[in-house]
Amino acid sequence: MSSTGAPTFTTLQREIFRFVLIIISIAITISVVIIILWAVWLRKDYPGFISNATLVVDVVAVCVAFIPEGLPASVTISLAVIANTLSKAKVLCKSLMTVETLGSVNVLCSDKTGTLTMNRMTVTNVAVLDDQTDVVTARDRVVGGHVAGANVSALAAVAGICNSASFDEDTMDQPIGLRLVHGDATDSAILRFAESIRPVKESQADWEEVFKMNFNSKTKYMMKVCHITHKYV
Repeated sequence: MSSTGAPTFTTLQREIFRFVLIIISIAITISVVIIILWAVWLRKDYPGFISNATLVVDVVAVCVAFIPEGLPASVTISLAVIANTLSKAKVLCKSLMTVETLGSVNVLCSDKTGTLTMNRMTVTNVAVLDDQTDVVTARDRVVGGHVAGANVSALAAVAGICNSASFDEDTMDQPIGLRLVHGDATDSAILRFAESIRPVKESQADWEEVFKMNFNSKTKYMMKVCHITHKYV
């Protein structure tokens, strides 16, 4: 639903649009009535009372008189006053139209991470190209010298190097699952997986960071550019 975008008009916009249509209809109706009265009655009985040019001016004047010049200002001021009231209650609205949306809410449901979930993630499957296995099988391949173990080792090295999380030095003597990790849940889970295959410090020692781009919601990826610190013989 969030990817489909917001609706074309909000409830307030639809009401304002309906009000404007009513005003336009009334203005056009009265203008037509004036033209008909002039053509059927005034032009014949009082030929010099309203000329053609005066008729045009009168019709335009009637249409302009129906334009609600104060509508945009009054709506903006009303929403601004409500937004100011909400800000005092520590509710920050990104746009004024959000105020109208909040006013239309009957039920507000929210979920805070940590209330229904523990905000702890774990890597359960590993995939290299078309080869997908669980973490235990992948670890066994590395330990047992399996042909696909090199791919898993390379994947674990990348997972440890391109990672914003880090282990707390005071908990390094504990099992991997019990160590304290500084970082978000996703990076923490990937870091624990990488550590279970090969110590992350060893992987990071082989490479030197040149450039880093942190993860953000727009690009939806993290990137590191590194070069190897020494050559293997």
